[in-house]
Amino acid sequence: MSVKYNISSKYSHLKEAILDIKKNFPSSGESIKSGRNHLKIIDLDNKRFMVKSFQRPTAIKSYTYGNIFPSKAKRSYDYANILLSKGIHTPEPVAYIDYYKGLQFQESFYISEYYPYV
Repeated sequence: MSVKYNISSKYSHLKEAILDIKKNFPSSGESIKSGRNHLKIIDLDNKRFMVKSFQRPTAIKSYTYGNIFPSKAKRSYDYANILLSKGIHTPEPVAYIDYYKGLQFQESFYISEYYPYV
């Protein structure tokens, strides 16, 4: 299985823990939404992060995301950076990770800073 990812330079010291997200996701963190996508709050290096695991794509979308369009996780990461560059408040993007089997896109994760909404 191959991996494509981008980790914000601010969080490069967490690279190993971030790349272990897939392995640790089922058993770690506090689940706050489960369904089509799964959201969890996890703690890394004494800081809280939001991890979104996107639903596995259908066979057609698996090829499309692997070869034509960026994954939802990559788009989430990119759009969060665009919003921040325009002065629009949004949780700071930490990383995205995409997993592929050959040319077929398998699954992805988007990680951002956790902001509690009160």
